[in-house]
Amino acid sequence: MEYDASVLARLTGRSGGLRPAGSTTSSRIIRGTDSTTTLQVRVTGHGKGTLLLESTDPRMVGLDRRAVVVDFGSGSDFLRLHGSIEILPSTDRILVALHPVAVPRGLQRRQAVRVRTEKTVQLARYEGGSEGRTWHTTTTVDFSAGGARLATIGDFQVGQRLVIAMELASGPIELMGQVLAIMDDGTTRIRFIDVPNPDGMRLLQDVRTYQTLSWFPRQSSDSPRFSGSGPIQA
Repeated sequence: MEYDASVLARLTGRSGGLRPAGSTTSSRIIRGTDSTTTLQVRVTGHGKGTLLLESTDPRMVGLDRRAVVVDFGSGSDFLRLHGSIEILPSTDRILVALHPVAVPRGLQRRQAVRVRTEKTVQLARYEGGSEGRTWHTTTTVDFSAGGARLATIGDFQVGQRLVIAMELASGPIELMGQVLAIMDDGTTRIRFIDVPNPDGMRLLQDVRTYQTLSWFPRQSSDSPRFSGSGPIQA
């Protein structure tokens, strides 16, 4: 997937750490180092689907035409790019063209990253069957692949098992869940339980989509609706 110019432009001037993709090749390519070694780079510009980087580390030459990972920032300000690099001719510095191949994602130091977004959610009691369900409609305050904080909870109680229905960017999804806590302001935290792996991946991708928009907001009709300030700390 190719980045648009606005995404690349927002990285210009930022510094980051570059390393080989995969832990098994790092020590072989960058002699005398281990898989945690990173080489410092700075983004100096961008072209169509390409970031222009510069470095003063001579070990960078050993990564020519290799798959790499580049990390920018830390904590909730963390962004990771995957791609390959090409060493460009230069006389006084090492210039590198990075060709990203994956959608950027912001990460946090928590197992389940939360994003602020208003997503319509329907809740019903889990009673072992699908007939006769009474649905309560509410919206999320924040959302993660592991659960959500909801604006209202209806007459559900802490510990109540739920059926949860919502719309993701990839389409509708129905999950099992449980009420964790009802807060003083009336918002309620729920968690998703017994989530099949394919549905878990869909949830994770939805969160990453909102995180990407928080980094690089777009004004296009085909972008998911986003409101708020993106990734938040626990």
